Amino acid sequence: MFAELSDNEKLQSGLVYALEFQNTVSGDSINPIELMKEAVKRLIIDGHKEISSTHVVLEIENLVSNKPLAEFDENPKWKDPAWIGRQLRIHGLVEINSLPTRQMFFGKSVRVYPINKTYLNMVLKEHKDLSQHKASSSK
Repeated sequence: MFAELSDNEKLQSGLVYALEFQNTVSGDSINPIELMKEAVKRLIIDGHKEISSTHVVLEIENLVSNKPLAEFDENPKWKDPAWIGRQLRIHGLVEINSLPTRQMFFGKSVRVYPINKTYLNMVLKEHKDLSQHKASSSK
């Protein structure tokens, strides 16, 4: 409501973004692959065109931060950047034929992969369509 009253497009799109991801993780069954895919989607919508498995792990932690610890295994797979890296390649979320670059991340050298262009474009199109739909239905 306040975003609409402000006539500020950036504020309106930010509100749509926040509401869109408010309840993206359901409580019944937390599938590590779905968590990873949701984290990558969020990173794409935030403007990332390349990602590291460490960045994906941090985004998943952000996704599940409001969930009770009892819903998770003692050592969930998604906390392991090596597992995330393998899954990113297996599920085609990163460009398989591109060699990763190395970048320093808080004193640690991490592999950075370009996001699969087809997946990137699909997520951006879905987000654009959803944002337009929400904006038009609220008027």
